[in-house]
Amino acid sequence: MASFRGTIRSEALKMKTKLTVIIPDTLQSTDCYPVVYLLHGLSGNADDWSDGSQIWLLAKAYNLIFVIPEVQRSFYTDMEFGPAYFTYISQELPALCKKLFPISPKREDTYIMGLSMGGYGALKIALKNPDVFSGAISLSGVLNIAKSAEDVTWDRDFTLIWGEDYKNALPGSEDDLFYLTDNIKGEKPRIFISC
Repeated sequence: MASFRGTIRSEALKMKTKLTVIIPDTLQSTDCYPVVYLLHGLSGNADDWSDGSQIWLLAKAYNLIFVIPEVQRSFYTDMEFGPAYFTYISQELPALCKKLFPISPKREDTYIMGLSMGGYGALKIALKNPDVFSGAISLSGVLNIAKSAEDVTWDRDFTLIWGEDYKNALPGSEDDLFYLTDNIKGEKPRIFISC
């Protein structure tokens, strides 16, 4: 099994950020593998999946490349008062990884999945980019972001992410998964949700 754990420079984020990539050891020089972008939860980081799961075994068993980015507490969103994490994950990172690693460029070979906050991010990214991602998995995801906005626990984070008026701005917006599902354009990604 091969892995890359390091720091890359992101133009979208305007800073360096951590990245982990796991590559199966069956790699041949002409191979291009399907890819799964793995998104961490609110209190996690880029090390969670590689250190706390069996993705090493899955990479080998299914000949998959796993790309695990770092996004802090961003909810995979271009933040009102912070970095552009949605742009980074949905556009910049896939383009960069396809240049650096033997990743298939085909839509049918491109998936995204996440846990909790990452489950929300996986669905949001796939629903807004159905031409790129053929499937998304949300594990214990924050699915109703508008309802979550009513919880005062999120006030600081949500203000940084969506601005002062987030409680009114989120329902029916491009960040609302229900709105995105109803208004998806193009071929729909396959979706699996589990709690």
